[in-house]
Amino acid sequence: MTESNFAAMRAGASASNHFAFALHAHVGAEPGNTFYSPTSLSLALAMTALGARGESQAQLERVLGLDAVRETTLQKAYTALSGHLATANKSGNVELRTANRLWGQRGFEFLPPFLEATSTHYGASLEEVDFARNTEAARQHINRWVSQQTGERIPELIGKGMLEDLTRLVLTNAIYFRGVWQEPFDPDLTEDGQPFHVSADRTATVSMMRQTEWYRQTDDGIAQWLELPYKGGETAMLIALPKRVEDLARLEASLDANVLEKRIFKLTGREVAVSLPKFKMATTLQLQGALSGMGMPLAFDPALADFSGMTARERLNLSAVLHQANLDVNEEGTEAAAATAMMAVPTAALLENEVLEFNADHPFLFFIRDTWSGAVLFQGRLVDPEA
Repeated sequence: MTESNFAAMRAGASASNHFAFALHAHVGAEPGNTFYSPTSLSLALAMTALGARGESQAQLERVLGLDAVRETTLQKAYTALSGHLATANKSGNVELRTANRLWGQRGFEFLPPFLEATSTHYGASLEEVDFARNTEAARQHINRWVSQQTGERIPELIGKGMLEDLTRLVLTNAIYFRGVWQEPFDPDLTEDGQPFHVSADRTATVSMMRQTEWYRQTDDGIAQWLELPYKGGETAMLIALPKRVEDLARLEASLDANVLEKRIFKLTGREVAVSLPKFKMATTLQLQGALSGMGMPLAFDPALADFSGMTARERLNLSAVLHQANLDVNEEGTEAAAATAMMAVPTAALLENEVLEFNADHPFLFFIRDTWSGAVLFQGRLVDPEA
């Protein structure tokens, strides 16, 4: 990778991470567990921005973290990030797959420059389907593709009734990750029926994995931070564990992309006795409201949206942004998948020789990162393992 491409990739990761924390301020406003892929969402939005014009494009770019990009364009930054992630499987240490696809109404005239740009920058070719006369068959076809790309972990991204005969274009992005811990947990040390303090007055039970190894960690006074690398070290899970059960909201309010980078920079190695619950998580999000609140309402406005870079045939606006993600964390490692669909319709401080205790028996934040680019592939909050 050339120096300029590396710089662009890092810029894309930085922009995506800024987007991630801005999104969490909206998605995380609801209590309980959350899990999503900011990378999947930002790549899908970046594809959409290729067809936007005027203030619609400006709003999309601001939401995508334009202010975090330096000495390159936003599209070059996201293109470099997308290209890097597409080659992440070459090491053979983890399985990381990303895939993009456009689904257009058969016979509808999309502008060649838009199709060429999505293909060149994101590897997203256009496949024609018949939303107008066979909406259900189109929905099932798109869902089969998403299921295949995510190892069958997301079999139905687009639910019944979400497409209509007026749908002209669906943009999809899928991401799948499977990583084995660099130091797998010994299943014989896992203890069932252990307490997990959901709140000061409520306790759930979990299967608690245990491990004492040399890990990178830090403490910022609000939370303990621990990095659990996957085999090869190209990816890792970073956990932020508040000091007290009631400090999760305080921790979330203190974080942004810049703070995350500072915490990572301060990580130092030492022996840590880790207690981490096994857990699974699945979320389905409709993000029109969140994205509008983040600063791109024009994209959803039938009267004002400008996607004239996609087609000159009729005005289009986004009608829905759908996102699903799920996660399985166990002794062996982590399996995670996420998919995003965009739909366009006509308008309408301890001594070094001590073993540090890291006991994740209460709510925490976690980030699955690509350590080479710095991109947060998946981001989540575990509040209730029984939910």
